[in-house]
Amino acid sequence: MRIYRNFSKNLTVFVDKMKQNELKVEDILDEDEIVQDVKSNPSTELMPFFSTEIIKKLIDFSTKMPNVPTDDKTKVDKKIGFKFPFNATEILCSDTATIMDLFVKLNDKNEEESNEKNSEEKNEEEDKKNEEENEKEKVNENEKKDDDEKKDENGKNEEKKEEEKKDEKKEEEKKDEKKEEKKPIKVKILFAKEYNNNQKIVLEVLRAQKYDENGKLIDIDEKGNPLYKSEIIKRAPDGKSKSSMLEFASFKAKEVLDLGMDALKDSLLFNEEETLNSKKDLIKKLSKVDEIEIIEYKDELKPKGLRDSAMPGNPIYLVEE
Repeated sequence: MRIYRNFSKNLTVFVDKMKQNELKVEDILDEDEIVQDVKSNPSTELMPFFSTEIIKKLIDFSTKMPNVPTDDKTKVDKKIGFKFPFNATEILCSDTATIMDLFVKLNDKNEEESNEKNSEEKNEEEDKKNEEENEKEKVNENEKKDDDEKKDENGKNEEKKEEEKKDEKKEEEKKDEKKEEKKPIKVKILFAKEYNNNQKIVLEVLRAQKYDENGKLIDIDEKGNPLYKSEIIKRAPDGKSKSSMLEFASFKAKEVLDLGMDALKDSLLFNEEETLNSKKDLIKKLSKVDEIEIIEYKDELKPKGLRDSAMPGNPIYLVEE
């Protein structure tokens, strides 16, 4: 069971930072108690912090792959890769009137910016078209003058060649236009309905350990190493599984510090698939993604080179190019 301590004090600290313009969206996403307050309390003192820009950042956390400043994309910070996207989705999926109003305002703002951009592009195209037409008129006038002066067969041949060049130019322009057409942006969200067998073994071992009131692991040896490691190594089905099971155990043990013993449950407290599908159209519209496909995770769907697998509450986002 998760223990909440000094919540009012923490809230006061966050409110003070907001008034001093020092509060960041990452600060909120890093505190589960604050996230729950924002999600379930429409009159929370932190509600003035939320704006269309903050909503856009929350959408980015929920839909975009983390920006990893290294060639090794497996070394993703656990907060950026898992905790922040999860808490951002929690806030976005709440039924708070203020959050929903900001969704609408952001949508209107995006549409307005899009219309302005389209209008500017249309004006530029019209100006360019007028210039081209003026140039063509000048060329035609010169050609007509030349045609009047040339009455022999050579003049007719030159005219024919010019027409052929124009046709070739038009064909090239059509090809260039097709190349410039943007490809639709498609995103696949892979979610896991349950933990795999190795992960379930790890959760079982971790639940059997002892923790203090703050979620800190007590079962350690003289050197300070967790005792669960030897048990996991003993129960690992093969040598290849040991490393991933120990890595998963370390991750879940850290989650206990933030989420309490709920982090070690075999299933989520909500239907992840229904939540993702219910918000799919809204996220697609606001993030300018053309297509979102919600798929149950399977190992064969994981891209090569990606070590992390989808887990309950931690889906994988794949952008198709």
